[in-house]
Amino acid sequence: MEVDPQMTAKQGICERTVFVRRKTRWCLAGSTFALVVAFWAAGQTPALADEFNHQLAPFRQLLTPMRSVIDGKPFRDAIERIAQPMRLNVCIDRRVDPTELVHSGQLGPNVYSAIKKIAAERDCVVMPVAGVLLVGRASWVDATANVLIALSNAGQRELVTVTWDDLTTPAEALNSVMGETAKDIVLPHDLWPKTTWTQIDRGIALALVLAQFDLRPDPDSPLGKTVTDLASAESSALAERRYRPGKHAQQLRASLADTDRKSDVQVDQNVLVVKATATAHRLATAALLDAFAAKVVNQPGDDAVFSLKLKERAGAAIQAFAQRAGRNCLIDADAREACETIVTLEAQQKTLQQLTEMVAGQANLVVKWTDKTVIVSKAR
Repeated sequence: MEVDPQMTAKQGICERTVFVRRKTRWCLAGSTFALVVAFWAAGQTPALADEFNHQLAPFRQLLTPMRSVIDGKPFRDAIERIAQPMRLNVCIDRRVDPTELVHSGQLGPNVYSAIKKIAAERDCVVMPVAGVLLVGRASWVDATANVLIALSNAGQRELVTVTWDDLTTPAEALNSVMGETAKDIVLPHDLWPKTTWTQIDRGIALALVLAQFDLRPDPDSPLGKTVTDLASAESSALAERRYRPGKHAQQLRASLADTDRKSDVQVDQNVLVVKATATAHRLATAALLDAFAAKVVNQPGDDAVFSLKLKERAGAAIQAFAQRAGRNCLIDADAREACETIVTLEAQQKTLQQLTEMVAGQANLVVKWTDKTVIVSKAR
């Protein structure tokens, strides 16, 4: 039996998920469904530096097994269909057209591979850094990652939840992050989609908003007071990042050797402290995620049973169940409002299809379970 040691701290302080497997029986306890552990476990002090650690989110979220087909959907919608059930904090480069339809075919075998494949279709790259998954042009992702790494290494984090609605202006988004602190920062007009970043450092959230206009917080001024060009954080500059590669240190070193011969690797107990370009960090992170993905458990069969306790939006829960079963989830337009219903569920030894139907019943929904798809419609 495996229980993540990060979850042995105080109960009830934050949402948490514990995954247990014993032969063919599966068990989940927590408020979200996936092989996910909350980024900051209950009662723990956030890390002072950005770090690759496959045992913590968002890396565990990215390694969650899934198979799906999301063809014919707009670029942003396709990414959000995968990211939202995992509660991933995602930031998409605003200079990438979010309305272009994607035709990526079969996605998987995990969340990271799926999003990376969708991104590649638009000549974009992905990079998990500082609790956020960046998606966009390579130059923008690397420059932004460099800023986020520097901010993460600067000191203690102040974790907040940031959210704004559809058609929010950048100024309003900035205010939701910093309040009156950033009132002197003037941003161009734009209209942004609904966004939620959960348990994100306030400084990181500020940097993400500014990066959409090629700006960054001025490192020599109090946070939120002044800004400077994002170009001042050149992607060619060296950034320091910590890695816990486990048995995959060789993959990390090989990737660094191929992409940045000037990179410097120091050993601090079981941690590798790497100074390298943001591009090298991105490629090294990809190499490690691919290496760890080979160890992630396979998807359960349709007869596998689960035990769980959750409180979640019906649509998000059903999408998560469908992804875990390797199926695409299609939600009819007239069912979207009902999918926002908050449902509570405590079940023992139920299949994924049974769990899906139990959630649907609470939200006045009907689900049709096929070999490849879970179709959600409003009950008549």
